[in-house]
Formats: sequence, structure tokens, C-alpha cells
Amino acid sequence: MQAPGRVSFLATELYAKKIGLSFALEAAVVPLVVESDSLLVVQLVAVQHISRNANMLAHRIAKFNLRVRGFDFWMEARPRWLMDCVL
Repeated sequence: MQAPGRVSFLATELYAKKIGLSFALEAAVVPLVVESDSLLVVQLVAVQHISRNANMLAHRIAKFNLRVRGFDFWMEARPRWLMDCVL
């Protein structure tokens, strides 16, 4: 993959992390430790574990992604299957 042209430092750093994580997942490198010399990236990308019940919205979207190929997004009309998870 090639990084998008003319992007900011932050976008470049985040893109590099994305490619690295994708490679590690495909190569089944676990457990995984991610390090960065960019404090801003470290502050922006925080991963914390929460229970599935506390994060039902993300869980349903992840399940949806397993069934759907391609790219899908919702700008104004939310899918009905998400409505009981949205405040």
C-alpha cells in the first residue's frame, strides 16, 4: 500500500500505525506491543477494554462488518438495527 499524497505529519504517523497493525494481525504476531515516538499519536490512540454490554454499538457494527463486503457508512439515517444502542 502507498500512503496518501500530501498529508499531515499526524495522518502519516497514524497511517504507518495502521499498516503495521494490519501486518501484525495477518502474520498472527501476538501478543502485540505498539510503540511510537509521537506523543500526539499515543495520546490520540488509546485502547481500553470494556465489556461487550457496555459497548453494544461497536459490537453490532463489528458483527455487521463480518457479513458485509465493501465500505458502508451512515451520515444522517441510522440503521434500524442500531437504534436501540444509540442514545
